[in-house]
Amino acid sequence: MIPFRPSLVAIWSLGFLVSASAAGLPGTPISYEEKAVEVTEYIQQNFWLKKQNLYAKSIADQSPDHIWGGGVMFSALVAAGRHDPRYLRIMHMFYDGLDSYWDTKVKIPGYEPSPTAGGGNDKYYDDNAWMVITFIEAYQVTGASRYIKRANESLAFVMSGWDDAVGGGIWWHEAHKDNSKNTCSNAPAAVSCFRISKYTDAKNASKRIADGLKLTEWTTKTFREPNGLFSDAIDVTTGRKNMGQLTYNSALMLRA
Repeated sequence: MIPFRPSLVAIWSLGFLVSASAAGLPGTPISYEEKAVEVTEYIQQNFWLKKQNLYAKSIADQSPDHIWGGGVMFSALVAAGRHDPRYLRIMHMFYDGLDSYWDTKVKIPGYEPSPTAGGGNDKYYDDNAWMVITFIEAYQVTGASRYIKRANESLAFVMSGWDDAVGGGIWWHEAHKDNSKNTCSNAPAAVSCFRISKYTDAKNASKRIADGLKLTEWTTKTFREPNGLFSDAIDVTTGRKNMGQLTYNSALMLRA
């Protein structure tokens, strides 16, 4: 997982007028949609890599961003496309570009953190779970079958990260980096299972709902603390927990 960066998703998701004076601030009403358009256009002008159909890490570093950042940007484009269809064209191009991260030279394909020649084992289960969620959103907006197909394929990789160590749960990293299982892997995996169950046949829907419940129950049992929030990770060998309570961990568990 790459450290969090601000995104347009929340801004695009609002899409309505909020008065600055309502917050005790002077000025005229602010359109979050107008601001989102402004920032999106800035990103397209400064971060879009035309030859690769990807986004750069930064203005200074024009190499392709990691898949986690790509997933956040993909969600922003989906949200933008709900308001303006021209962003869906960019989203389709970006999806094609992201194929350079998709590793097919392994038993269970998945997204590597960076563009790959295949045969890697650096994949993060949480990164792939975020891709499942945003591809389901893309399918809802466009009806294009390739998005729900890739969502199912990505989820198959995510669920392959479950085993019985410390009673269950999905690892953070395919190669067991940091030897940890994390809320950030299991919470979006649960959301993915519940959401994808709406777009599959009855037999597979029942299986995914059961998976979602299994993930939610294990994560709650393992990480929910007395204050109701969720700690971050557990060392599989020692059982020691990282007690950091990150907002996006609790948010995804609330969503699940």
